[in-house]
Amino acid sequence: MPGMSLQERIDAAGERAAAAAEKVKQLKERQRMIEMKLEKAKRKADRSAETRRKILLGAWAMRFMDGNPKSRENVMAGLDKFLSREDDRALFGLPPLPASPPEA
Repeated sequence: MPGMSLQERIDAAGERAAAAAEKVKQLKERQRMIEMKLEKAKRKADRSAETRRKILLGAWAMRFMDGNPKSRENVMAGLDKFLSREDDRALFGLPPLPASPPEA
């Protein structure tokens, strides 16, 4: 930097500092985006694992009920209390719930 005045050196240093600050800002934004993608992927994996657990538990319960009529009765009674949506109840051969009386 010989031949540069003090003010020119100060200005050049300020430009380099501003460029470095902008680069840091861009890198932080990139890091934030990567962290968001990782979190989204983790949530998706967690949901997939939960769905798989439910499917496997259901398969096990159905096999268990097939060989044990008393257990089948107990599970069906529990489902009758648990399920409220008509389409869910229909999947298990349960009758629709009675219509609730209108509130006054």
